[in-house]
Amino acid sequence: MFARLIHFADFFDAPLVPPSGKLRVQKFLHDGDRLVLAHDFPAQSQHVRVIVLAVVQFGFTLGSYGIGIWLPLILKDFQFSNFTISVLTFILYLFAIVGMLAWAAYADRAGKKIANLTLACCLGAIGLGAYTLFGSLSVALISLTLALIGITAARAIFWSIPPRLLTGVAAAGGIAFINTIGTMGGFFGPYMMGYLRDSTGGFGSGITAMAGIMVVTTLLAASLKFTVKQE
Repeated sequence: MFARLIHFADFFDAPLVPPSGKLRVQKFLHDGDRLVLAHDFPAQSQHVRVIVLAVVQFGFTLGSYGIGIWLPLILKDFQFSNFTISVLTFILYLFAIVGMLAWAAYADRAGKKIANLTLACCLGAIGLGAYTLFGSLSVALISLTLALIGITAARAIFWSIPPRLLTGVAAAGGIAFINTIGTMGGFFGPYMMGYLRDSTGGFGSGITAMAGIMVVTTLLAASLKFTVKQE
């Protein structure tokens, strides 16, 4: 820490650094320290934002990997051949990719990132919930497609939000924390699906659990709107 202070002191005393550059560095350091050092309510709410963002990423990552890893076996329950399963998986993810790109482009133009993230998570929850409520093949395929579109779109929209809520030096630690917690969903999603499948003999319980988690994720994503004055 002492070496860093000397380094910054040398920087600010350097005659070759223009005053505008020194001011930008000072503002950057001030904004970064605001999250860590301040003790008023706005600073504390930023800590809450980081936790909420981490849990939101955990939720849709859990749903993404929970479906993606087990999708071939989910389709296998409908007595499809291996070739048909591969074709259907390709078609479902093709729709998901197109939907993700179109939705992300719309969110970028509209600027309503939090609202679109909430809607994407909500669509994922609706798709998973519809799969468990209706047993027909056509509804199952449509509901899985909707779930994949919502979840993949959420992944695309999500990472445009943390840089808007975190600034300066605090952004690095905050984003690292969000990503560390969030990516753990990639383990718990497939594990939960496999455990519940072994316990119940089917995927219904696992998909129902993922739908419930996506509902909570949707509510948490919507709560971010209350901590941001402008989208």
